[in-house]
Amino acid sequence: MNLNILEAANRETRLGSTVVYEGTVPNLLRGGCQGCSGRKRCFSTAASCSHYTATHELAVVKNCVVVDHGPVGCSAGIIRWSLNYRSATRPNNEPFDDLRVISTNLKESDTVFGAINKLYDTVRKAYKRHKPDIIFITSTCMSSTIGEDFESAVEVLKDEIPVPIVFVGCAGAKSKLWATGFDSEQHALFNALVKPPKEKRNTVNFIDFLHPGAPYIRFLLDKLGLEPLYVNAFATVEDFAHLSESVCTTSICYNLASYMGTALEEVYGVPLIKDEYGAGIQGFDNWYRAIARTVGKEDIAEAYIKEQKEKYLPKLEKYKKILKGKKAIVGMGSGFAFETIRVLKELGMEVLHAYAYHFDPKIDNGQTDYLDKVIDDSKDTAVTIADAQHFETIRVIKEFDPDIVVIRVHGAQQFAMRLGYPTVTAMTLFGYEAVLSLAERMVDEIGNNNFASKLSKHTSMQLKPGFNSALKEGFIEEKK
Repeated sequence: MNLNILEAANRETRLGSTVVYEGTVPNLLRGGCQGCSGRKRCFSTAASCSHYTATHELAVVKNCVVVDHGPVGCSAGIIRWSLNYRSATRPNNEPFDDLRVISTNLKESDTVFGAINKLYDTVRKAYKRHKPDIIFITSTCMSSTIGEDFESAVEVLKDEIPVPIVFVGCAGAKSKLWATGFDSEQHALFNALVKPPKEKRNTVNFIDFLHPGAPYIRFLLDKLGLEPLYVNAFATVEDFAHLSESVCTTSICYNLASYMGTALEEVYGVPLIKDEYGAGIQGFDNWYRAIARTVGKEDIAEAYIKEQKEKYLPKLEKYKKILKGKKAIVGMGSGFAFETIRVLKELGMEVLHAYAYHFDPKIDNGQTDYLDKVIDDSKDTAVTIADAQHFETIRVIKEFDPDIVVIRVHGAQQFAMRLGYPTVTAMTLFGYEAVLSLAERMVDEIGNNNFASKLSKHTSMQLKPGFNSALKEGFIEEKK
């Protein structure tokens, strides 16, 4: 990894990632995606951007302020994330608060005359008003395009303000993948806050969004004599300084953990757990065993896994009999999509199609071994790669006619329901109990689809005439 640059390289350049693909999983993973950089989507509705991803991941750091140097609209998305933050599980019973993102509110005239003084003024007022422990300065498409001198601004402000001032280069236009935003903020956090280790600690770096499973994670690690060090939500500036002292790094999603985990591994020797990320039966077993191996407590992990099997497998058998042979479509980020395919197959279901929001053919340490597992789990599955282009969601559901649609975020659920299909959200599949919960909900939805059925009769997609036929032809073309 090249950590000695101001901004992280985008995923297209660094990993060969893509948001444009249609085909089979084996072809995607073993060669078909190599030409994805030569493809483009000739029609697009709306998608998230890497700037928003970076901003909301920075804003959840405890007692920070994000100064967003751009038009006010670039900061507007934080309102939704602030609502998520207020409802999130507090790992250490932290008080509820709103996220603090302050826009410099750039106008059209600023594109001509520059706006560096607006940045100075906003940072000074942000510190005076909130007295944060750290201030992040984020770039946007507009401030990057007009060439604002962020490095010089940070140097000036560091002499005035007695807390870390950290620049994060995350202009949305630099990448078509919103996941690049994870890399942008982690690149800045690693270089600015992570310190060389003074001593080893019994902590595990756990990279997550808002830690919905925090109590269970703490319980699992406590059995191994470990404790979680959460990144980014609810982490303090001091927490980041100690990431290099942990026994290992793990996450709920390799897309989220790849950059920081690889940086910690390459620079400080903190191993990144590269097995499945705890999803489903097989995934949980492999993940917990990998954590236990780092501290030589495999016997404790095996005893707990045996206990979970005895408790939950008999209960799961009841639902597996009902779900056996049922056909599903999966729609979510690639870090979850391919794991979810395996989980559904563990329940005896057939996955007709996976709709993933992007795809990385490798992770930052160059490892591609995990692709072999994905191929084994998904070799018969068709796949679409598109960054939440929901006209593709509509096309896939109509074409494959599943018994149920399993999604996670980014609004795909409403389209499935308006088409009359039962739908469940799989926000967490971590551990045996989560798999049982998913199985119960899928059986309920398949058995009683009254709501979605009625909804489909009284709503429409509001698509223009002829759009359905255009969907069949697709919107992917080769770049000239």
